[in-house]
Amino acid sequence: TDANRGVPHSIAAVDIDGQTAGETARRVESLGRRALALEVDVTDADAVRRSVDDTAAALGAPAIAVCNAGIIGEPSPFHEENVAHLRRQFAVHVEGAFHYMQATIGPMLTEGWGRLVCTSSIAATAGYPRGSSYAAAKAALLGLVRSIALEYASKGITANCVAPGVIDTDHDPGVRGRPAGTDAGRDPRQALRAAGRYRCGHRLSVLAGSGLCHRPDHQPQRGLVVFLSPSGQVSVSPPVPRRHIIS
Repeated sequence: TDANRGVPHSIAAVDIDGQTAGETARRVESLGRRALALEVDVTDADAVRRSVDDTAAALGAPAIAVCNAGIIGEPSPFHEENVAHLRRQFAVHVEGAFHYMQATIGPMLTEGWGRLVCTSSIAATAGYPRGSSYAAAKAALLGLVRSIALEYASKGITANCVAPGVIDTDHDPGVRGRPAGTDAGRDPRQALRAAGRYRCGHRLSVLAGSGLCHRPDHQPQRGLVVFLSPSGQVSVSPPVPRRHIIS
């Protein structure tokens, strides 16, 4: 939330599991910051708006929104995939991000500054065998974020995506135990450290600073996709062309 309102770097932790949100909030509070835990289903637009209103009332206007909600689902070959699973993937990954970005962009427009960050996936561009619905939803999220980047760049608001490879988390515990060096089983802390080496050693900060780079001499970046591979490599897509930015 907005540090200029007297609450420095306060965070609202939102999760469909209230206990998980509470654990995250307690970690933030242990760092000396204020935090709010909210149990929210991101596919419920009304619940999302209420959570943003609650955040603004308790901590101040949101200045940064990180849309990280996601699901995997059971692997399935395409010829056996069902529409219900496809719709669920889009509801969480695309509609969930849509709801939160739309609910938080109002205060950002008022302040003339804001940061929107979404978690996509390498599957969005590389594909995902037996995971076509997941890959399709993550690809749609890229299109959504880049479009928002074009529309709001001139208003002080940037929108970017981080696209990790397969990482060992509770989100996809099935990757655990796979051999090191394969496209799975990577410790999430390693991915974050790799991301921190982006762009000639300048630390990557998607939660603060100017666009994706916090150095004040850097121009804000808009519509980037930061790809994090399990091998530790980081690549970045070109930003959206300036000529397409809507003024």
